[in-house]
Amino acid sequence: MNPATVQEWLDKNNVRSVVFVALQNKNAITDEKVNAIAKGLVRSRLPFIWVTGNRQGGELHNLPPGFWGRTMEYGLVCRDWVPPANILVHPSIGGFLTNGNWTSWIDALDFGVPLILAPFPTDEVHNAMVIEAKKLGCEVERDATGNFDGEHVAQALNFVMVDQGGSIVREQANAMRGIFRNFQTQYLSDFLEGLDVIKEGRVVNNRYSKGKIQLL
Repeated sequence: MNPATVQEWLDKNNVRSVVFVALQNKNAITDEKVNAIAKGLVRSRLPFIWVTGNRQGGELHNLPPGFWGRTMEYGLVCRDWVPPANILVHPSIGGFLTNGNWTSWIDALDFGVPLILAPFPTDEVHNAMVIEAKKLGCEVERDATGNFDGEHVAQALNFVMVDQGGSIVREQANAMRGIFRNFQTQYLSDFLEGLDVIKEGRVVNNRYSKGKIQLL
């Protein structure tokens, strides 16, 4: 896709109104996860740009049949690889839905963009716990089997993007703008310390439910 086409589409949207979607772990991406994210975007009806392109060429995953036809009025699918920073820098981006590796959240927070995290069963789960504990985003809620569906994804999207309860997440993420660009190492140390706390199994608030969750 022509970069000018992406730029033109983003320019048509309001500030902080668009969800950027990019999954970056090809080996862990399943059709079930992709379908749940797609259903969540349809349920939320939030403007979005979904980059499916692989840096090495081709696509990381396929979208469900009929998805583009159902969302073309408010979404854009880019099948070419685009550096995340090239999207995150645009003022229309209000949230980043990703699996949540370190590179993803550093890129997002450097531009003040809160995260919606759908982590895969790797260290990305711990990354998501840190982000949620620091009120910089939220993890998509899962059911008793450890899976999430479209409703879970829509809830997380709405919480971060539009709900009043998510205003603290938007404010906290915006306050992080430029921190990593300036390489202020005290913040990196703070995050690493937070990761150690999370791995010890302490209890933190779930950002978009009223209860608490026990972190293992």
